[in-house]
Amino acid sequence: MSLVSGSVGEQLVIPGFADYMDWNAALAGAFFSSQRSGQLVYLDKDDAAFEAAYTSLGFESETDAVSSLATAVCNKLCWYQTGRSAFAEYDMLTKRWVYERNVARAQKKPVKAPPHIALLMMLSIAAERMQSSPSGKPAGDGSYYVQLERALNVPSKESKRLRGSFMESSEAYWEALSVWLEDYSGTRGLPSAYALMFRYVGLPISQALIRNTERRNIDRFFDEQGFIAGSSVSHAEMFAALDIWLTSTGSSANQALRRIWAMTGNQDRVTELALAQFTVWDGPIFRTVGGRSTARSARCLLTWRSEKKFLTSVAKFGLVVMQGVPEDSLGSILAEDGSKYAVSFRPAGNTTYGVNFDDHVVDAQSLVGSAVTITASDEYQLRRVPKSIVIFSRDALTASYVEVDRTVAGTETRILVKDDETLTENVERILKDAAEPSYRRIQGGGQRGDSCRMGRIPRRLTPPCSVPRISEAH
Repeated sequence: MSLVSGSVGEQLVIPGFADYMDWNAALAGAFFSSQRSGQLVYLDKDDAAFEAAYTSLGFESETDAVSSLATAVCNKLCWYQTGRSAFAEYDMLTKRWVYERNVARAQKKPVKAPPHIALLMMLSIAAERMQSSPSGKPAGDGSYYVQLERALNVPSKESKRLRGSFMESSEAYWEALSVWLEDYSGTRGLPSAYALMFRYVGLPISQALIRNTERRNIDRFFDEQGFIAGSSVSHAEMFAALDIWLTSTGSSANQALRRIWAMTGNQDRVTELALAQFTVWDGPIFRTVGGRSTARSARCLLTWRSEKKFLTSVAKFGLVVMQGVPEDSLGSILAEDGSKYAVSFRPAGNTTYGVNFDDHVVDAQSLVGSAVTITASDEYQLRRVPKSIVIFSRDALTASYVEVDRTVAGTETRILVKDDETLTENVERILKDAAEPSYRRIQGGGQRGDSCRMGRIPRRLTPPCSVPRISEAH
């Protein structure tokens, strides 16, 4: 709260005190700024935005800030003697905000932030304090209410009233926040609250189950597992990929996320949150000069383009770099005899660069079957390791098929398999179970240097697959 002191207009901020609307304005400005455009925004007190909010109000520690916020929220609750529901004051604020929003939209003026952000922040802090029961079963809605009542110092005799009012009103507060963010078309962030397991308490739990560090770890998971930004991924596909990643000893998953996944009942919650985060994922985090790179962005990927020659379709292979390289930069590729040949990089869209071999003739099958090392002009090395089975997914920007680590349903896909009968049989066994019956198997050339010929894929498959074979892949 700000008090006028001294000369006219001079403001004196009392350290350690802020009323509810002070908190609401500070949190709205910190969490929902233009810097969050296009991002899911979580009301997480570990987010740097919470520190920015409480320091702007004169608090020096998080503990004091949370205590002040709890007091401000509690002061607007209505107790039994008032004859009103526990959240009646917040309901009145909601109705007033809806009216003011309609007026502002009619007059084409900016819509003010809803008055529930400070309350929702406190609801999320209560969810963060939930613990799994000693039996290993997930904490339920009862555990959430216990934490909320403790955080707000709610008298035990008011517990039943508070819970009933929470179930009647709290969904409308989250909805108001979502509507406001939609009014700004995502330029102040995107809503992230989804009820996963429990209808009412699931909304604040969705804010606290996975912290900011774990969300960044999930972005790395999308990258390393070869997910394609903008593609459609089912719950079952995301669940299976997360389960392998979070239970494999050699994966990049951090320990906190592994512990969350290991708790009974959390797997579906984490999967739903990962699916929500995937919808706004823009693709791999690309390397910057002098910065770190992800495992996938340090790789060259194989491309496959079909060209018509007379009445046949001939496969042409190339390379792309899945990261930002310096504009107009050059590099070199290491040949089999130890010599180096100059290469250049041409933009291929979506911060992807195609590798141009200039006047050098490169054996197409050596790109497929040999280890490739390209050194960029800043001495950063990009590599491709040959595989016995290579999956390609259709890339609309480059009008070619680009090597991926995994394919998802509904994606136009080709699979290149080493000339090994056992491998071919295993791949076909999987395709008979997963692909549409119209996929085609096409035999590749048998001599080094021969073109690998492909027929036209008859129609979109789920996942669509064609299976040629190559004679040499080490």
